[in-house]
Amino acid sequence: MNNLLKWPALVSSALLVSLALTACVSTPTSAPSAATQQRIEAAQTRADHEALASFYDQEAANARAAAVEHRKMAKGYLSYQPGRGGGNMVAHCNSVASSYDKIAVDFDGMSASHRRMAGQAKS
Repeated sequence: MNNLLKWPALVSSALLVSLALTACVSTPTSAPSAATQQRIEAAQTRADHEALASFYDQEAANARAAAVEHRKMAKGYLSYQPGRGGGNMVAHCNSVASSYDKIAVDFDGMSASHRRMAGQAKS
């Protein structure tokens, strides 16, 4: 009977951990949408390149926000008691946050490139 009472708590804990794992695993790996790809291929004017630069600025901001959220998750795992499995999650979440930091820097570079192209465009 005692084990039967522990079962709901174990299921609840497992669900919470699986939700946290799902959140930590989400790294941006998708290719640009078809619409974005078309905008990239068609960009010729100053306005086209400025619009793409703004798009990449927003993508960089999104990546930085994701890094902040993953660092918050890592801090949450620091409170886990030894033996409850939180230690590996701290490293994992911090690694994902670092990946988002790098992605943000890459998006900054893409934005800067399109701003240079905008400056060189004829109209």
